Amino acid sequence: MSKIRGQGPKNYSAMPLDGDQNNAAGILLAGFYTNNRMLDGPQDGFIVKIS
Repeated sequence: MSKIRGQGPKNYSAMPLDGDQNNAAGILLAGFYTNNRMLDGPQDGFIVKIS
């Protein structure tokens, strides 16, 4: 990939985040993991037995 601006792959975009934006995204992600977690073991909400 070329380091010259305007050349190289055009199938993505990237933009730096400041600290406040990064913190807000982390809080949203943590909330998602809390609300949509999957547990492994007997503490799980259900167990499926396959015979």
